Parts: sequence; structure tokens; C-alpha cells
Amino acid sequence: MKLPQIYEGEWIQPVHRGFKAACCGCGLVHRVDFKVVNGAVWFRESIDARSTAAVRREARKAKNNKAHGPKGAP
Repeated sequence: MKLPQIYEGEWIQPVHRGFKAACCGCGLVHRVDFKVVNGAVWFRESIDARSTAAVRREARKAKNNKAHGPKGAP
């Protein structure tokens, strides 16, 4: 699963519903929903287990490829 790279301290404009944020250290993905009520921003978060599994799976693949080198290499 490919999520956009967001750097520490960077301002972003998320979508109102279904914005996904992943931890770069452990790969835990949260789904975040936003709304504005009387000028105040509200948000709620929930863990997205399916996306978390996909991010962690890709991280494992990348780690294994890095450790073993490219295919066909001695």
C-alpha cells in the first residue's frame, strides 16, 4: 500500500473522510475523519487493520530485498 510521504512539521490539507496516516516506525495505520463545527475542527481516529497489514507486509518485503540483494545476485 502506497501512502503519500508527509514530513515532520509539514502542513497538509487532508480529505474530510478516510484520510490515512501511517507510522513510519511501526507501520500502524489510522483512518482519520475530520469535520468543522462552528469554526472548530473535530477529528476521530480508528485503526485500519487491513492497511496496517499491507504497509507492514511491504516494509518486510523491502527489508528482505535489501538484506538479500537483488534477485540473481551471488
